[in-house]
Amino acid sequence: MRPRWLFAGLMCSGLACGPQVGGGGDGDGDGTGASSSGAGSGGTGQEATSVSVGGTADGTTSMGTSVGSSASAGTAGCVDDGSDDGVKLDVGPPDPECDIFAQDCEAGFKCVPDGFWVRVCVPVAEMPLADGEPCTRSPGSDPCGDGSWCGLFDHELDLGTCVPQCQGSPAAPECPAQTICVIDDESVVAFCQRPCDPFADDCGTDTCQPTSQGFGCLPSGAQQAGDGCQQQDSCADGLFCIPAGALQDCCSGTCCAPICDDTHPCAVGDCVRVEPAPPGSEGIGFCS
Repeated sequence: MRPRWLFAGLMCSGLACGPQVGGGGDGDGDGTGASSSGAGSGGTGQEATSVSVGGTADGTTSMGTSVGSSASAGTAGCVDDGSDDGVKLDVGPPDPECDIFAQDCEAGFKCVPDGFWVRVCVPVAEMPLADGEPCTRSPGSDPCGDGSWCGLFDHELDLGTCVPQCQGSPAAPECPAQTICVIDDESVVAFCQRPCDPFADDCGTDTCQPTSQGFGCLPSGAQQAGDGCQQQDSCADGLFCIPAGALQDCCSGTCCAPICDDTHPCAVGDCVRVEPAPPGSEGIGFCS
């Protein structure tokens, strides 16, 4: 299982991914989820050249589904084939047993994610593995150090990696030098990962994806441009998971779209900027 990374309004419910406005709009259909930044785009029918991203209380980011005057433009011409490849209903996780940032388990235990849905208290390993070492987990245990977690599983090898968990708070997370805090959309998972450049080959077989603190390396998905997606790491490297209303010819609730900026233009379509961009990546956008 993989965490659901919030960016571009991911993992909203099936009812919430329809024609909505982003950024906490009043729902009057005026397209407030996107902000126009000048001249309209050429030839694609999009009226805006930027899309607003709204912050949340837990330090994650989310983006509304509306671009220009229509939040459903991406579904024009789509044919319902009866398949269910859209965004699934997100009912939210059960109440957590503990808090990763507070580490409020009893002495000798630590708080770690369990299946990306809940957080549980597990005993601190007597001979813990170091950060960066491969690891495996069994129910009720975690072999990594007191402040770390066995995550980022390679499902082909059935192995994870020990990674440090974020400290501080969701609004002001702290990580070791040269790393950033990756927080999932329910704050179930919060771990430290190295930053990356989305246009460089920084992540090996992983993918460079946006987080609330900048771009970080996450396990890469297999979905290609135009394919339906449910989370950022559903998409292959170089792609964002974007709401259908911001794209042309997206026949799912959300679809993978190429990343772009001023120096990396789109081969097809226009580069729609994300505002505010992930820290350190001003001007980043996706190809509509």
